[in-house]
Amino acid sequence: MRKGSWLVAGALLLAGCGAGGGNGEATIATDSGEIKAVVEMDGDQVTSVSIDETSDGQSKKEMKEGYRLKDASGIGKEWYEQIAFLENYLKENGSDALTFDDQGRAQNADVLSGCTISIEQYVEAYDQAKADAKA
Repeated sequence: MRKGSWLVAGALLLAGCGAGGGNGEATIATDSGEIKAVVEMDGDQVTSVSIDETSDGQSKKEMKEGYRLKDASGIGKEWYEQIAFLENYLKENGSDALTFDDQGRAQNADVLSGCTISIEQYVEAYDQAKADAKA
């Protein structure tokens, strides 16, 4: 009888270890490609966020300076630099407090200081990936 109790307790302990955290992915189709978000969690804590957009078969992250956003950017940053800022922001703060203008750009000053691109769809993909990680 004791042996059975230990087996049940061990099974419950192992089941609890995997609860509430993991990896989640989400993909959103766009007019020219897709947005993919990957979220890693440890319990309820987001530990990693990765967002990329593929357009015409090319990853914007891989394009680096070849995307040529820096010259048009009001903050002098390329797309991959701005998305890295957003990824870190989402990891540290989540998305609950974010608001967007009619072009999908953040209206939050703390986000606009490092990311002026339209981010509403990126945040949507993040939210879906985070929900997937929690499932």
